[in-house]
Amino acid sequence: VAKKWRFPDYILEVIRHHHLPSAAKTVPDMASAVHLGNAISKALSFGRSTENRVTCVDSFAWKQLGIRETDILPLITDIQNEFDLAMEFWMMD
Repeated sequence: VAKKWRFPDYILEVIRHHHLPSAAKTVPDMASAVHLGNAISKALSFGRSTENRVTCVDSFAWKQLGIRETDILPLITDIQNEFDLAMEFWMMD
């Protein structure tokens, strides 16, 4: 779909490699960020997915982003709260 919609090549690469960000040769930082966001969204049960299993974050992604798992854990409550606020906004009449 993204190719049909003429997304730029770097976006296609992020989409293609967000499950294995180390395979992204031109934008490993973006692929790593999407990989991490995908793992967080699955862990918090945001949205729907064809793959419901929460996967571990690839060690390459942690290194690429320059963060540790312990840096993210305190943000989980904030992420959940922001998601809840966004859903309230979209559900307003």
